[in-house]
Amino acid sequence: MSIICIVALLFGSADAFPRPLGAFPRHSSRTRLRASVGNDKGDDDDYSTFSCWVPTRISREEGERIMDGTILPGKEYDLRICFGRDAQDLESSTLVAAQDPRMKYTYGEFPLRSTDQLVDLALSHYRHQPKKIPKSVTMIDLGSGCGRLVLYWALTRGYDDDSDTQWNMHGIEISDILHDEALRACLSGLDHGWFQLQPQRQQQQQPATLPYNNLPHLASATQQHSPQKLNQFTLHLGPAEEFASLFQQADIVFAYSTVWDTAGFSEQLGAIVMSREWNELLSQTCRPGTIVITTDRCLDPMYGWKLLDRLDVDNREVMGSTGYIQILEP
Repeated sequence: MSIICIVALLFGSADAFPRPLGAFPRHSSRTRLRASVGNDKGDDDDYSTFSCWVPTRISREEGERIMDGTILPGKEYDLRICFGRDAQDLESSTLVAAQDPRMKYTYGEFPLRSTDQLVDLALSHYRHQPKKIPKSVTMIDLGSGCGRLVLYWALTRGYDDDSDTQWNMHGIEISDILHDEALRACLSGLDHGWFQLQPQRQQQQQPATLPYNNLPHLASATQQHSPQKLNQFTLHLGPAEEFASLFQQADIVFAYSTVWDTAGFSEQLGAIVMSREWNELLSQTCRPGTIVITTDRCLDPMYGWKLLDRLDVDNREVMGSTGYIQILEP
């Protein structure tokens, strides 16, 4: 059963969340981006790949407040679930089997704090320097939806880190509808000064003009970095198999895999194992040493994956989830 359908069952039919007429004008975000970016991008650019930089990192508490209050408001969660249903081309309250091809378009929102717990646990197992984060970390959200985790990571990762690590975040999303909503979220961040289009603009700003200095509630929860060390995020539109070169660069991959197809239960691992399709894709595209975080399904050791750890975390969409931390062995 999809996350979308679970929400419908728990809270009633999707018809209980009426969608405003015209609430989702297709590609409206891309039209606005063309107007905002101007001549930096051609008129034919479809923004299937879009990047931004974060001029100032903020605390997780402030990041959660900004994401849920402004960039992707919590009060619009039900509307985004409707977008997810549109991506699957489903009628309201339709049940979908895990093997249905439309499950590739499943939409859900994993809790930010639970994600932090799992990423922190993954970093404690990081292959290069277990006690010290390296100078650059690349993370991928596989099935990034509206970009919620990617944008949050870019805003907050490295804030409480004494080193000068640069965090490069990537989101891969197959749905054109959800990608457009992610672009809208980027526009919101750009409008508020939380994101910027060019990293060098940080050099031109005087401290008194940085966006957060005019926001007293953020002044004590920000951290400024040199242009070379600014966190960056990129949103990619397309099926996962088209991004083999990106997976080759990844240090950590996160997948909200709770409703993905499975190969059954493994008594050896004490967990449900993900299907051959996902095991092969990740094992063939990731480099040895890559850590993959999955939820409620683990990767199969027969494809080279070693289960390092697991952690039960909060997830209101399915009444709790188990996160699995796995590494691809040589």
